[in-house]
Amino acid sequence: MIQLENITVKFNDFEALHNISLEVKDGEFFTFLGPSGCGKSTTLRTITGFIPLCSGRIIVNGNDITNVPIEKRNIGIVFQSYALFPSMTVYENIAFGLEIRKLPKDEIKSKVYEIIKKVDLSEMHLSRAVTELSGGQQQRVAIARALVTSPSIICMDEPLSNLDAKLRIGLRNELKRMQREIGITTIYVTHEQDEALTISDRIAVFNKGNIEQI
Repeated sequence: MIQLENITVKFNDFEALHNISLEVKDGEFFTFLGPSGCGKSTTLRTITGFIPLCSGRIIVNGNDITNVPIEKRNIGIVFQSYALFPSMTVYENIAFGLEIRKLPKDEIKSKVYEIIKKVDLSEMHLSRAVTELSGGQQQRVAIARALVTSPSIICMDEPLSNLDAKLRIGLRNELKRMQREIGITTIYVTHEQDEALTISDRIAVFNKGNIEQI
């Protein structure tokens, strides 16, 4: 499904990733685990296209996407900060990617109503401003927005780190349930070992720009 082949990333003279190679299987929940600054988020951002490679290749379903623009990679992204539009309603946030693709309004509405059921939001949330929601609800909106465009892969960069401990535990179980139900290939970044062990099919342990173990 996803193959990283000898990926190297440099920021000026600093080499952040040293010849990273791994393979993520179709439908797998694959986690990058490690402390801050170890290269896990950098690796995720090379897959999504936010960070260019110095060397190496990224292969998805047999296609080389190393130099493909972000918007053409068909990858859903959930950020640590949610990155929702505060001036928009929940509906407008979730529908945003579909509207950019100029889908018919009826189709957009149908897809939005379908996806909110999967992330455990109700129709009553759709008309509310995202600023009125709790942290857990905002994260569900961010996940819905990433999934509604039917990406082949979803990448999550520490998506639960801004939530309190009790909510984190509940939402990470929900994430795993959703991932199994939808069957989407998921790459997840965390520094929490318990979280990684709870939700992952496999884990890559990062340290100082290297993968120590899978």
